[in-house]
Amino acid sequence: MCQTNRKSAVRGGNRVHTVCSPSSCEKEKHTSFISQNIINRLKSNHPRTETSATNSENMGAPQKKQRLAESEKIASRKATLRSLLNKHEGSTKHPDVLEAVMELSKLNPTSEPAFCSSKLVGDWSTLSAPIFPNRIKDYQHKKNHEDMKHLHKYTLGRLSFGVFEPKDLVCSIVNMRSPVEQLSSSSLLDQSIHNPVKEPTYSPQNTYMTYPVIIDLIIHTPNGDDLLAFMHNEGYCFPQSDTRLGVKFTGGSLSPHKSVLADPIKLELWKKTFAHAYTKAQAQKGLATKLGESLIYWMLKMTTPSDEDTELRGDHSFRYDMQRSPKGYLDVMYLDDELRITMGNKGSIVITERATANTSNSTTLATKTENDLTSTIKIENDDEAEYRAVVA
Repeated sequence: MCQTNRKSAVRGGNRVHTVCSPSSCEKEKHTSFISQNIINRLKSNHPRTETSATNSENMGAPQKKQRLAESEKIASRKATLRSLLNKHEGSTKHPDVLEAVMELSKLNPTSEPAFCSSKLVGDWSTLSAPIFPNRIKDYQHKKNHEDMKHLHKYTLGRLSFGVFEPKDLVCSIVNMRSPVEQLSSSSLLDQSIHNPVKEPTYSPQNTYMTYPVIIDLIIHTPNGDDLLAFMHNEGYCFPQSDTRLGVKFTGGSLSPHKSVLADPIKLELWKKTFAHAYTKAQAQKGLATKLGESLIYWMLKMTTPSDEDTELRGDHSFRYDMQRSPKGYLDVMYLDDELRITMGNKGSIVITERATANTSNSTTLATKTENDLTSTIKIENDDEAEYRAVVA
């Protein structure tokens, strides 16, 4: 059992240990039928594997041989999962991928993973495809390019759930990453966290972790030029049971990449692309839409992006904050030093890999992301020129 930050919760003077039972999971309204079947099968097969160095030293030859066989089986199933993700463009909805996820999860080497912050903390990069709705599929002529097969395009409105403007601006997702960090008790009230955490009674304070989702983007401007950007969704997570993490998002921002800020021409294009975007959008909305949005923002205690706020900050970014965001959770299906598989409260499965095993190296990850963005834009430009030449 992972001993890191493992505590029983105390409520009303009584010790309470919250457990996610199969019956409670079956009551989740948003979990799909196939996802629920996976949860039920995993709960009946979830191993309770001890992996401490002391246990390993005390093992005899038969136990060591069995442990080696288990490690080899895990490595084989991880390789199979990666191969299937590549074959099916990262989709975790494909039956073959779902089956591979279930088979690997049966061998989860980490018991009580929600409390194992030593493994949860780190820089994670998403292997599976984005789960946003209404993907724009206009790259069918580029299927011969392996790098283009995994490029996902959406409107900015879809990516931000209607928060950022202009909503019809087309963007490509290059990478999604999540640098998870441990939060100390003092950090919970730090001004860097825009909305102070109101701690649930069932989660010890020192088990809070940051849970940001950073999306590296290529913004396709109306004049045909591309700009690099990133969307930063801020949040935190905490254990709710042995295998479940509560998740809450508190705000976010859309910012230009440093290459845009360093290039006067690109920066001018950024300003032109987003000039008065929120003022224009507000003027085009009807009364009913304005009233509906105002009600939602009031319920969420949400401050939305504005042209004036961006101008005052002077950093060319747009941000929003929520003090009363909807509650969500993640069921940790698999966790080791290099791979993490989670299922959200709506049944979506996300597969992530650690950027550097057993370490957190944000600089390396940022450099890799910048190289990926640059090379992807080059591929896009080369392919577009080739395509136009063929069409002509």
